[in-house]
Amino acid sequence: MLLWSASIIWATAIVVWKLGPTPPGAHSFPQADKAIHAMAYAVMVLLLALSADRRPGRGPGPLPGSAVWLAVVAVAAGGALELLQHLTGRHTELLDWVADGVGAAIGVAVWAWVNRRWTHANMIVRRAGSPGVGPKS
Repeated sequence: MLLWSASIIWATAIVVWKLGPTPPGAHSFPQADKAIHAMAYAVMVLLLALSADRRPGRGPGPLPGSAVWLAVVAVAAGGALELLQHLTGRHTELLDWVADGVGAAIGVAVWAWVNRRWTHANMIVRRAGSPGVGPKS
């Protein structure tokens, strides 16, 4: 439940950030806004994948195999939000949407790495506890 709550809070923060006034620091260095877009979407997709697809330590989530689809939906929503920005007085930028996609891909990649590491660690633990494995008494 904690991961779902974090996912919802983070996604809501992205909507507010994308449709509200330009946040401070968005132009503190060249392409800072692109870095912020990528980071925001990487974290969001990672949280969603950990909530829905496979939860380390707890097994499959309610939507197994959904990490990539969650990223696709997140990027589509990012595109829609980018198009809606002109209604709030902000500028729509294709490169912001590209940065959303890069971030979503990073989120899936991190989730896959965590999932692989967790699965590998669990296999080692299970083998160590299996009969006939380990030191003989």
